[in-house]
Amino acid sequence: MSSFAIGDEVSLPQGHRAILRWIGRIPGKSPIEYAGVEVIGPAAERLGKHSGEHEGVQYFETKIPNTGLFVTYTQLVSANIRTPRIGTMSPPIGSTSVFLSPGLKTPSRDQRDFKDGFVRSPLAAKSPSNFQVQNFDENTHASSNDSIYLSLDTPSSSSASAQLEKMREQRDIERKKHEEQRTEYRQTLMSMNEKVEDLKKNFNKKIEGIKAEYEGKLRNARRTSSLMIQPGGSEMEEQKLALANMQNTLISERTEKQEEIDGLKSELENVRKLLGSADDLESLAGDLAKSEKQLKEIQSQVEEIDHLKEQVGELKSRNTYLELIVQNANSTDNDKELTDRIKELERQLEVKHNHELELVAVNEQLIEEVEELKSKLALTESQHDLMKPIPSVPVTKSLSNFDESDNSTIDMAAGRSDWCASCEREGHRSDNCPFE
Repeated sequence: MSSFAIGDEVSLPQGHRAILRWIGRIPGKSPIEYAGVEVIGPAAERLGKHSGEHEGVQYFETKIPNTGLFVTYTQLVSANIRTPRIGTMSPPIGSTSVFLSPGLKTPSRDQRDFKDGFVRSPLAAKSPSNFQVQNFDENTHASSNDSIYLSLDTPSSSSASAQLEKMREQRDIERKKHEEQRTEYRQTLMSMNEKVEDLKKNFNKKIEGIKAEYEGKLRNARRTSSLMIQPGGSEMEEQKLALANMQNTLISERTEKQEEIDGLKSELENVRKLLGSADDLESLAGDLAKSEKQLKEIQSQVEEIDHLKEQVGELKSRNTYLELIVQNANSTDNDKELTDRIKELERQLEVKHNHELELVAVNEQLIEEVEELKSKLALTESQHDLMKPIPSVPVTKSLSNFDESDNSTIDMAAGRSDWCASCEREGHRSDNCPFE
């Protein structure tokens, strides 16, 4: 078993960093050694539960409040045996490098230490052999987003395809391992929970049965004592002796039942130890979620590499096409031919432009002529209307109160404000008649 000194930097089962502050036993908890640590990094405030105290006793002190945490010493040792030190990851292989987030730097789940059916060491995904995992300090990396830098300087497309295929195989292997371990963890947890529930039910049932049996016997004894008649002599002594024997029997049975209860409590405590503390269960749940997240990150990285590979192929094709154009342009014969062709096109373009200008001028002239003809046509139509004769309207006197011998004509201007006598039209007077 590895040993630590107070003040050493260690790795927690969850994969986070911490400083060892205290080692010892805690009264009231399981009789095992605990380690008091101060969590550091961006997860300190989230994982920290206290400042080194427990039930009013100060076991150690933390520089930052509420960053202290108690873990079992065996779990701490197991986590640091299985977890590589920060900054000691494998060197890069090949010319392609990828910078990943710190969440991908913990050891893989197949390196966990299984004890009592439970996983004790932290989880991490393996990095591909042809990628360099760049480790950042969590204190400085917390304020920035994870970045992925791809240097696409692979020697050939075949090597890039081989690397990509290798990454896909590793991704499939990791995914299969994660799924198997996740299923195993869930099955183990379900079986242990069922066992705990069964023990609780049996424990409560036995307690109730013992209590009911003891109370029944006690009631019978009291009933017998109350129904006793005061006899004399030897009969009284026999009854007292019978009561004493019954009391001793009840005391003996009570002692046996109490021992049975203590045994059930001890068995229940052992099961709880097997299950581990709440921190262990939270750690396992966190490792499971982290595994799924890392699997998604690996898949997204592979998809991004596929996309970048397609872009590289397009750029290579474009580069080949441009090189061909440059080579053709450097040829003397092609240059002369292209120059002559350009001049011919420029001449045709100029002729076409001049022709378009001529057509525009002719079009404008035709538009002016059409407008002029329209105005002449309108004037001719108005003059034609003026030349039409206006028929006279005879007035028939049908009213009986008029004198039929009256031969006077009707005044056309009567009742009209503007009446021209020259053209006999409304709207103007004869002194300014436009038709006169």
